[in-house]
Amino acid sequence: MKVEVGTAYYPEDWDNERVEYDARLMREAGMSYVRMGEFAWSHMEPRENIFEFKWLHDAVDIFGKNGVRTILCTPSSAAPAWMCRKYPGILRMKRNGERAWFGVRDHTCYTSKKYRELVLKTAGKMALEFKDDPNIAGWQIDNEAGCSRFPECFCPDCQAAFREYVRDKYKTLENLNDAWRTTFWSGEFFDWDELELEANWENMGSCRTVESKRFRSREQADFILCQAEAIRKIIPDALIGTNNYCGADRYEMFSKLDFAGNDFYPKVNADMYSTLLPVVRYRGLKQGVAPWMLETPPRPGWPVRDQMRFYFWLYVGQGYNPIFYFHWNSHLSGNEKLTQTIIGASGKPGVKYEMLKKLIAEADSVLSPYPGLSLPRCECAIIQDYEADWVYAVGFPERMEARSNTFFTCFSALSGLGATPEIISPDANLAEYKLVVMPLQAHIRKDIAEKLKEFVSGGGVLIMNGSSGMFDGNGKNLPEDGPQHVREIFGMTIGENRIFDSPKILAYDPSEEFARKNVVVSGSLDGMDAVGTAAQWTGYITVSSAEILLTFANSELKGRPFCTVNRYGKGYAIYFAADRIDQELCNRLVLYAAKKAGIIPVIYPAEVAVSKRDNLVFLSNFNDSAVEFKTGWKGRNLLGSSLRDGVITLPPRESAVVETASETP
Repeated sequence: MKVEVGTAYYPEDWDNERVEYDARLMREAGMSYVRMGEFAWSHMEPRENIFEFKWLHDAVDIFGKNGVRTILCTPSSAAPAWMCRKYPGILRMKRNGERAWFGVRDHTCYTSKKYRELVLKTAGKMALEFKDDPNIAGWQIDNEAGCSRFPECFCPDCQAAFREYVRDKYKTLENLNDAWRTTFWSGEFFDWDELELEANWENMGSCRTVESKRFRSREQADFILCQAEAIRKIIPDALIGTNNYCGADRYEMFSKLDFAGNDFYPKVNADMYSTLLPVVRYRGLKQGVAPWMLETPPRPGWPVRDQMRFYFWLYVGQGYNPIFYFHWNSHLSGNEKLTQTIIGASGKPGVKYEMLKKLIAEADSVLSPYPGLSLPRCECAIIQDYEADWVYAVGFPERMEARSNTFFTCFSALSGLGATPEIISPDANLAEYKLVVMPLQAHIRKDIAEKLKEFVSGGGVLIMNGSSGMFDGNGKNLPEDGPQHVREIFGMTIGENRIFDSPKILAYDPSEEFARKNVVVSGSLDGMDAVGTAAQWTGYITVSSAEILLTFANSELKGRPFCTVNRYGKGYAIYFAADRIDQELCNRLVLYAAKKAGIIPVIYPAEVAVSKRDNLVFLSNFNDSAVEFKTGWKGRNLLGSSLRDGVITLPPRESAVVETASETP
């Protein structure tokens, strides 16, 4: 296998002599790709309908002659000055009527019909220009859609499209008022023109807020996909993706593209799980397809400790290919003139260039004997459902924080079993896993419930928690006991429930003072005492067929069931009645569930990430000190650090690729 390495490059900044010089350096370093065009609209179309592509053709040709192929980007995130001045209606509008301004990026409206017209014309022109060019390896649509300082648009185009969207969905105002239960706060609508978009984070919490989020997600996806369609009309077999897609349903988006591109800028002092989560997330957006790393800095951690090699091997271990560094050479001007680059403003190759060259050679040497290396797999997964997230949290910023924290806690606990879990859509094939965690699934669709029943009855183990199944698809409280559609699976019901004030989740402390300020739960897991802290929300469990594992140990809830397990068919369903619990208790619950699922945990030292690809084991030591541990593996470390008699030594912030005799457990 070859890990293809690329970089972002901006030929609009340079003459052909400099492009030829840079292309030669890339060839000598062993690089495979450049990514070009995402911010170059003013250079492609300096005046309306006056297109100039010769400079871009020249660059593509020069790189091609040096064995470096191009990922060509549509420039729709950077509308030029003439366009913003001539068509001010394309600019995003804040709720107070203030328009975005030229001089930033992502300042235009995804819904604007005029902007769509301009964007599609340019995308089509680019496709016609380069449809027969063998040096074009693929296409990137836009750049980091959803990452704008103007995250929500309230312009007339958006408002009109939203009214059309809800009218088409609900047909009559009576249906809409009933579906949203608008009577509270005099919220009823009697004319379609009264409907306006709601902001996501203004503490409104209404069904209209959820529907607004759903609408905006659809519009953002359509904005990307209409460009992909324009290219595919001219180049049917074009390889198309996009990068760092934010603020919307990623699964809906990437299901219709060929690859999912991540932009990841590591916080080098962050803990292991905080680093792994955004890396692993993109691995599950298109299952079976290697994720692309379309932006990452060339020297994270420099000058204290250069960690370029460390993160490179982390990405490879998680299945990324290709890997692009942002970016090649320093801009002489502009907002990103001070960002890290491979080549500085002088253009002279230095330490960073030589390090990248050495890294590519090392990867070629290590991985060339493995032409068909499979993507990493894991027996456990965690479900992320964007629609359920919106139902739970949109309109309540503090609930989004709680949702994120719970997801992170569950992800960390699963990772502690010995391999990073898959992060999957609720529509994914659950039969591939033994253990699935579905945290805070506020709304459980009937089709999802049927999948869960099939999964558990077939022998799978499912963990769910808190206010899962307590809301309908519009975010309304359900007038029935929860969790809706899955009470039979869990062998219990949730009746009365409450959100309660609680401090940021703390590790359990046996002191009386702690017990006065926190909700404590206790019981037994696998015959061993378990105790921990619950926060944010809790409900009254009534058991039918489930077994009680943990109960509330204090407060008004003392003695009531907190955590249950139910045998359903060949599998088990586990539920705990809090939106948040402390990390140690979550670790214990996940370990208990793993044993029920027949998963053999492999415990590695703290802050050591592990992934497996066939008979290669990738390890990354996030500690600031060396670790040494016994593995039982028979093989060798392809990156050089010690592996003797099954004992491996990993220096701080270093990686290993262990070739074992056969696939490891």
